[in-house]
Amino acid sequence: MTVVTYCPYCASEDLWPQAEPKGAWVCHSCTRAFVVTKATPESKSTTRSETSSKLEATSKEVLT
Repeated sequence: MTVVTYCPYCASEDLWPQAEPKGAWVCHSCTRAFVVTKATPESKSTTRSETSSKLEATSKEVLT
């Protein structure tokens, strides 16, 4: 399990791990959930907008 020290949205340290999906955390200060995954090198053809879209999709999946 990856240990997270602060919320990427509000910088609070009031975080709690979630059982599902793997690597999910919930911030009790701003009530947002997020998933932490290991960073992997991306191909040079991936643009920032594609990466941003992937992150937004992951956040929406966790919140539902």
